[in-house]
Amino acid sequence: MSSASGLERAIFGYSDTGPIDDWIAGVVVDRLGSSLDRIVFRAGRVDAVYGLALSDARAVVLKVHRPPVKLAHLAATVAGLRHLNARGYPCPEPLDGPVLIDGRTVTVESLLADGTVEDARRPPIRQAMAVSLAEQVELLAEVPGGTGALASRLGPGPAWTRYAGGPWPEPHDPVFDFSTSPAGWEWLDDYAREATADLVRLRGTSERVIGHADWYAGNLRFADDRVVAAFDWQLFAEHEAVIVGLSAGGYLGAEAPSPADVAHYLADYHCARSLSDEGWCAAAAAARWMLAFNARCGLALLDGTPAPDSPLHRLSTARSDYRLLNR
Repeated sequence: MSSASGLERAIFGYSDTGPIDDWIAGVVVDRLGSSLDRIVFRAGRVDAVYGLALSDARAVVLKVHRPPVKLAHLAATVAGLRHLNARGYPCPEPLDGPVLIDGRTVTVESLLADGTVEDARRPPIRQAMAVSLAEQVELLAEVPGGTGALASRLGPGPAWTRYAGGPWPEPHDPVFDFSTSPAGWEWLDDYAREATADLVRLRGTSERVIGHADWYAGNLRFADDRVVAAFDWQLFAEHEAVIVGLSAGGYLGAEAPSPADVAHYLADYHCARSLSDEGWCAAAAAARWMLAFNARCGLALLDGTPAPDSPLHRLSTARSDYRLLNR
């Protein structure tokens, strides 16, 4: 028996993994009609995520979602995933849930094992990400009932998609404190406000669509320079330029894309689904907001100087360059 992670303690209330593993085994029997062979991995930043091997040879992912969770919002994402999976898109197949079990919200999906982690700084990988994002937007527009019907059931999206509450939304993780900015970093608040103002003014120049709320390289696997697996799905409805720009500003994860990287990502997407000049400007503003949000997360945990190529370092040294991204 090992110690539970901080996330597991917050969700389950146990300090050791033994009771958690027993609970998972019980859920597998009750909901999937099989016994648990072994837990292959345990992970998760916001939700507790478990890769499971079942005795009937199935491999699944069980997620226990950290509250607060609205079942209706989660069910809408599951509906979108089911549509994408049926159309052959490389996403998990929903198997069960969302369901409330002992006061905990659970979903189960197939485990995707294809592909490998790749460096999204490589142009073919960056292009594959942009093209796959465009493909999912197109497929989700075909959900029965139309985009509007599914969009009305989705939640507002995670914190980094909530740009209009200025300058900062409530953080997605209690480890972050956005309540006050340290002395000398007030410029980051101003930068976020400026990006938000531009985004609110320009976002309506593109249509409202549905897409993955955290489309970055860490949630993807690749083969032959194609996306062959995409994880950690939370769908949200937004103007297309906003969805593209948020991804363009954060697709490298812990590292920040350079202004040139952002421009190339937008161009890759534009080749797959055309952006108007105004839509491009809105996407550039969304990328600046994403950079600012990630920089604010970094600032909340800063101990010393920002790491090279981190969002906080990039904006500290070259923030004006990102304002020149308008086509």
